[in-house]
Amino acid sequence: MRTLVVAVVALVLVGGATAAVKPKPWAWTTTQAGQHVDGKCRGVGKAVAKRWVAFSCTTDGQRAWVKVRPRGKGGACVSGKSLAAVNPLCLSARGLVPLGEPTHDRQTPEGEIQNAMTARFNPESTIPWQGFSNLDCLGADGFYECSFTSAVSGTALVMYRPATVTVKFTALSCTGAYAGRPECVT
Repeated sequence: MRTLVVAVVALVLVGGATAAVKPKPWAWTTTQAGQHVDGKCRGVGKAVAKRWVAFSCTTDGQRAWVKVRPRGKGGACVSGKSLAAVNPLCLSARGLVPLGEPTHDRQTPEGEIQNAMTARFNPESTIPWQGFSNLDCLGADGFYECSFTSAVSGTALVMYRPATVTVKFTALSCTGAYAGRPECVT
């Protein structure tokens, strides 16, 4: 009887240990992460069955850090600074979709920033906002963080959902003819 109890306890312990090594549903291989950011990635942290939830990647000669969004089917949340700098809004976002091929209604993040700037500062214009001396966006899978420099400089988030695109300005600084305008307040 004692041998039977020991055997049952051993089976329970071994079975529990086997279940503990199952990767999280949103954990990716290095190849999957690389496909999301169009680069080459290596896993960061502890791997479970050769799958990770965080990566260090190189894309277009630049270093990027990626965490996998644990919502839905996952998605890449990207930072150009560090893993700790990955935006928590991206990690908690739901319902985001990759941009896919840009169209007139769904433009690149840079195009969406230009349209949002036009709507905010010159809504009568039919020409997208021009004059950026710098406009950079970093992101993937429907969530992009952008920074821009012109007479109006700042940062914004661009989020793609199935039916809408949202541009949220997170900081604006206005100079020259735009200084003091109410549109400059975020």
